[in-house]
Amino acid sequence: MTRIETRLLLGVAAFALVGCGKADLVGKWSGSIACGDAGGVDADFDVKAGSKDNAYNADGVISNLTLDDVDSDIEITGTWTQVDESGPQVVKATSSCVVLQDDNEYDMDCSGLDELGWDGEDAIETTIVNFLESGHDCTLALNR
Repeated sequence: MTRIETRLLLGVAAFALVGCGKADLVGKWSGSIACGDAGGVDADFDVKAGSKDNAYNADGVISNLTLDDVDSDIEITGTWTQVDESGPQVVKATSSCVVLQDDNEYDMDCSGLDELGWDGEDAIETTIVNFLESGHDCTLALNR
């Protein structure tokens, strides 16, 4: 093998290794939850590597929300788990939610946030069935 062929082979091998790396969910994600005629709210998540492979700690805040005529935020503590090393996939999610108001704080069911459609890069989109027990099916769209 000539020196040029050797360099070409090494270059192709290096490119292949970089292109086949593991994709992950780590980063700051922001976007919205849109509920059609019922309006929408802002959503932000800070996702960090978890203690297990392909599992991530996802802490989020839903803001610009009114519950029972009171301005509210919802803090979400969750785990997002990749099912594949890379590429588009459905990410499994488990979450607990706490509603924060000026003079009140209480737990709220957020089990509808259980799967996230991830493009394998920088976009997540999913439908949340019966968002916050409102009777509305809403669309969560996040970008990194």
